[in-house]
Amino acid sequence: MATQNENIGVIDGAIVVARTMVTTLLQKQPAALDQACERARYCQMLATKGRLPVEEGRKLVLAAWISTLPEDSPLAQPLTQSNGVADIVQPAPDAPRSTAAEMLDLVKCYQFIQTGAEATRLPQPVIRRKLEREWASTPERGTLLRRFLHLLHEEAFLLEPGLQTAASILVVDPEECVAPVISPPLARQGFDVNMAENVGEARALLQKSVPDVILCRMDLPIENGLDFCAELRSQPATRNTPVILLLEKQNRNAIRFGLRAGAMDVLAKPVDIEGLVLKINRLLDQRPRATTPAPATAAGTSVALAGSLTQVEFSDLVQILTTRSRDTKITFQCPDATSGCLFIKDNGVVHAQTVAKTGDAAVYELMRWKDAVFTVSNESYTAEPTIRISVMELLMEGARLIDEGHPAS
Repeated sequence: MATQNENIGVIDGAIVVARTMVTTLLQKQPAALDQACERARYCQMLATKGRLPVEEGRKLVLAAWISTLPEDSPLAQPLTQSNGVADIVQPAPDAPRSTAAEMLDLVKCYQFIQTGAEATRLPQPVIRRKLEREWASTPERGTLLRRFLHLLHEEAFLLEPGLQTAASILVVDPEECVAPVISPPLARQGFDVNMAENVGEARALLQKSVPDVILCRMDLPIENGLDFCAELRSQPATRNTPVILLLEKQNRNAIRFGLRAGAMDVLAKPVDIEGLVLKINRLLDQRPRATTPAPATAAGTSVALAGSLTQVEFSDLVQILTTRSRDTKITFQCPDATSGCLFIKDNGVVHAQTVAKTGDAAVYELMRWKDAVFTVSNESYTAEPTIRISVMELLMEGARLIDEGHPAS
């Protein structure tokens, strides 16, 4: 009987075959190849984040690659059957789906929505809304979707640093949630756009964070935008947040009422997007902006990114950075000045070091540092590797040790 390590080895071999086939078939279709690589990457990260067993996680990655092959590919069916991934690639319509099958289905649905009918990438808030409506039909799916959205948010924070400081805009308008007109162009201008259907949803979002600007439709159902604007002006947390009210049609009386309620402006639909962007930027320029000092680094070090493990989970940080095709060093420092580091090379973790530990043991210690700050720099590790297992196995073993209560020492 084959051991689990032997089974994983066989599956990893099949992944190499499937990946090679996809790369060969799609070499003249770069957009399709990028989508195939993205599908496999997201499935692997979801598997680790969802704590799938290592063998099940590797099967999910294999299924992701196979799912990007043409249906008439001669090796797709043999690869599917011989590696036991048929229930992930093509689950029976009436049979209960495994977690791995649900993960693959979610990523495929995300990619389908992401490209849109005209192959134009939609803003993340729009995609989130569509996934909530069209995919998250059960509580289990809702949990999985929240996990995936959290992962996407962390990936944007790490790989698209410009989004870290983007001004945030809350759009309160049921029409924008169904058929967005204002939100996509604002997102393309670099704003972080969130949407709410009504005042109740807006309040829930405001409890989590206060945006830089609020766009609110005036004639909202149940609670109207005029009263909501006055409410925002009466609350200390939102007193200075600019509000722009939106009208279905030009109405002088409504404009006067809106300005009296505290709105910075009242605009009639359809909104001139270019003018709206100019207004928003002017409002932002008039507000005092908090500044964050750059992290201290060693002389000569080129820092590509800095953050905190309160913003990004350790496992997600490592998985996302291993997708970059460059050598990377991550330096960690705790509030008590305890420090450690981790090196990434050839899309894998090759070395880790803390004060008392090296290699795998150092990674397992770093995984317990929940409030450490980190800096990411483009540095190479040239010594002999101290870590030789895959990123998925490394992180899954660390998670197991933490779950079972093994002491850090």
